[in-house]
Amino acid sequence: MSTGQWIGAILGAIVGFIISGFNPVGAIYGAIIGYTLGGIVDPVKPDVKQPGAPVPQGLQIMTNVIGNPIFDVLGTAKITGQLLFFGKEFNRAIWYRPARGVRAISSYKYYASWALGICMGEVDVLYTVFRDQDPIWEGELLRPESGGEATIQIEGGGTMVFYFGTDDQVPNVKAGTLIPDPTLNTGYRHLCWAFFDAFFINEYNRMPTMSFVIKKIPPMFSESKSQVQVYDINPAHALWHTLIEKAGLPVEWVDPIDFLAIATELFDEGRGISVLFDAYQATQNYLEAINSHVDCILRYGSDGKFHPKLIRYVSPVGLPVIDASKLLEEPTFSRRSWIDTINEVKVQYSEILGERPSPYTHVYGVQGYPSSSPWAGQTKLVKRNMSDLSFVSEVNLGDSSWGGIANRPGIKYVQSEDTLIILSHDASLGGTDPDWRIQKRKASDLSSIYSFIYDPGLPTNYSGRTWSHILLSDDGVSFYCWMTEASISQVFQKRNISDGSLVWSRVFGTYPGYHGYKGVCLYGGNIYVIGEDYYRRLYLCRFTEGNVDVWAWRDTVNMDYYYGAGIYVDETGIYVGYYKGLSNGWTVQKWTDGTTPTLVWTQSPGSSAQPYKIIDDGTGANIIIVGGSGSARYEKRTKVGGTLLCTGGWGVGGANIALDLTPVSNGIFYVGGYDYGGPAPYRARYEKVRSSDLVTEAFVTDIDRPVTSGITIGL
Repeated sequence: MSTGQWIGAILGAIVGFIISGFNPVGAIYGAIIGYTLGGIVDPVKPDVKQPGAPVPQGLQIMTNVIGNPIFDVLGTAKITGQLLFFGKEFNRAIWYRPARGVRAISSYKYYASWALGICMGEVDVLYTVFRDQDPIWEGELLRPESGGEATIQIEGGGTMVFYFGTDDQVPNVKAGTLIPDPTLNTGYRHLCWAFFDAFFINEYNRMPTMSFVIKKIPPMFSESKSQVQVYDINPAHALWHTLIEKAGLPVEWVDPIDFLAIATELFDEGRGISVLFDAYQATQNYLEAINSHVDCILRYGSDGKFHPKLIRYVSPVGLPVIDASKLLEEPTFSRRSWIDTINEVKVQYSEILGERPSPYTHVYGVQGYPSSSPWAGQTKLVKRNMSDLSFVSEVNLGDSSWGGIANRPGIKYVQSEDTLIILSHDASLGGTDPDWRIQKRKASDLSSIYSFIYDPGLPTNYSGRTWSHILLSDDGVSFYCWMTEASISQVFQKRNISDGSLVWSRVFGTYPGYHGYKGVCLYGGNIYVIGEDYYRRLYLCRFTEGNVDVWAWRDTVNMDYYYGAGIYVDETGIYVGYYKGLSNGWTVQKWTDGTTPTLVWTQSPGSSAQPYKIIDDGTGANIIIVGGSGSARYEKRTKVGGTLLCTGGWGVGGANIALDLTPVSNGIFYVGGYDYGGPAPYRARYEKVRSSDLVTEAFVTDIDRPVTSGITIGL
């Protein structure tokens, strides 16, 4: 008997008993009728089968068509991968146990190994991996110096091996088991591709569509100008690439001088572009689209070469004048409309035309005490919002038993880990020579990851004007560190970011010693330093990682007082700032790089301030110098000639000094230092400054630990 029959019989008996005037016979007939109807609604053996365990399905594979074009990209683009091969598909059951009953299978998870072709190499950076429309990995994976491959562990998915499309890629060993034909070259050299090994597909059996956001900036004829800002390629390089690589023209058919000229002008204007070549289209269509976006024309000259020309309001076009009397018939002119222009180029350009938001959100500063009181107390690490410099959080850099950490620590943000590396002094071991304190902290909550002390073991004559320097290595996994002291020798080290372990340590310099390395810069695999020696003579030196203890060059000049501080190096030259006594004060110079450096220009505004740091203003055409003494001073000068463009700063009288600054990001840089605040002798100061005109947009001060000596930006 089913449940429906029981219920029908009971209800039928009750209804029959009442209708029959409470006659027992009516109850019997009602029960029989209810039992019959209940059996119809709920039979003992139902005709609908009950749900059982699901059946695992076969893998449904994405399709690919032989003969599809291999994509190419200039700049940054999102590209969907094309299936190359697959195999080793399997599934795993997901079990459950109901409240009453035995364990059963609720569904399956599906896995497979497969490879996707992405685009032509060499790719420079991988930013994001999408599974269907969902990002499953985000970061900044740079192309390694050799091998052309990198492995990523994707949470909840598995392992992906990414190949950048270099000529030294080697075949994937696991891929070889999926392609048994030994004659196939699965290294796919010059093709950017990805291999997913035993990767989680989903809880259904269809392989997902995988997309990749990548950046490719071929260096071509002018490597230093090929990239505009962070993500885009120089349009002049895009034209060159289209003519040479896509149209197949000989290099002799394009004019390198004119191309270099417009590449420099477009770089200075900050006008970049990203182009995705994803279909067979006429080369002329791409050339027209690129030219129209940057107001450029491409003409064929009498020398048999193609010459680009930017159309600007301030410059003539330079085309020959046409006289009507020389024409045989009336000329007609036509131009393609915007509708006819290739759409994907327009769309991609419109996405990047505006100013890109900075990836960073916070400013991190290390606050301590002025040089007159280096052991007055602890240093602290402060986190502030980039937008308005409002306070977020702070933490003491160590315990009070350290006896306070000395002034002017160095700090750097490690984007790949979202961490901070800090180098400072530690007096807890006693003596006149403060030791090193090396720390790594989380940027999110400023909590400590590791912290330890290092004793260089060298005799010093501590002067109170001690600087700590940190440079992040180009390899992304290590950093350089050393301290400026008046000593017989200096210690220079390379350490691993992960745990602070020592890679190597070198001692260099001889008696009477180098008084201090005030300015440092890493460029092109070389480290550049400006400072003064024991006799207060300026020196400028360059050395490589493998040749740390030998100066590549050095320039010393006898003078009344030299105080070297700021230095910046790029492909245009070496820019240094130093202080030459009250008579000349702030001085900025440009030198050529090389075995025998040559002085290009010198500028001395007459200020008594000391220039501490130098950076590029974000355009590639100018430098920004900050420093101070009685007043904090900012300067913006051209790299060609050193012409002063504008100034800024704060304070008059007392001590107002800008000690450190961050690189320019979206037209803004941040400055750390201190000002003279009236009754309180010093106040730590943070400033948010526009790079275009050096106008301060926001500032805050803090009387507690009143010197901001190290500053950086991060997430």
